[in-house]
Amino acid sequence: MITFNADGSTIMGDQTGSQPGRYTADFSESPGTLTLSADGEERKMLSLIEFVDDNHVRITQPSNELPPSMAEGAAVVFERAAK
Repeated sequence: MITFNADGSTIMGDQTGSQPGRYTADFSESPGTLTLSADGEERKMLSLIEFVDDNHVRITQPSNELPPSMAEGAAVVFERAAK
């Protein structure tokens, strides 16, 4: 689960817990780039990101380096949560 808020904050979590953090996204190229960092950590994680449609986004597994393409980045599709 990843929650992206309009103010640049995020909550990243799984079955074991969640961690607040920050994100920036750059869509000047396709696919775009996503930079994630957990609160209290200096390390930044990089991903490729693209919108599949209005309710789905594809994001590659965060890593220290950007993958060369979506196909080589073990991408996961996330669905927009209902409000």
